[in-house]
Amino acid sequence: MGGGESIKFDVFFDYQCPFVYRAAGLIDAVRRSGDRNLEVRWRYFSLTQVNSKDDGWTVWDAPASEPVRGRLAFQAAEAARRQGRFDEMHGALLQARHRDHRGGVAEHGVFGTPTFVFAGGAGAYVRLAESARENGAVEVFDRLFTVAAAEPSILEIKRPYRR
Repeated sequence: MGGGESIKFDVFFDYQCPFVYRAAGLIDAVRRSGDRNLEVRWRYFSLTQVNSKDDGWTVWDAPASEPVRGRLAFQAAEAARRQGRFDEMHGALLQARHRDHRGGVAEHGVFGTPTFVFAGGAGAYVRLAESARENGAVEVFDRLFTVAAAEPSILEIKRPYRR
């Protein structure tokens, strides 16, 4: 796996997820190394919504009186309104609502974050044990890419928790 060719993939994320934080650290370290050209498209996936027991309930349609994780997106839109850029931000949030979460489930079978979806549709839910920020980040990413994107016969890997 050389450094010249771009590796394009989506990562479905929720800011509340600690495993997304670790995966973002891995991606950042790989980029900083200069050894891989990564093109990442970050796509929002609400864990609050996917874990809701109320069938049909959505983060986006919940009543204002209901405390909802992820509602910060709405606050971001209001901040954009105060800066005269509401329409642009609001449109992007609405598109993300339909495209990212629902599209992630329908198109890629996303059930949790972080889920990496590589070119050609190969995907993997990835939970890193710790953040690979510098040393070894490229090697960890290469192993992930080799298994998740390049090996179609491996559908799932889960390891028991080790103390």
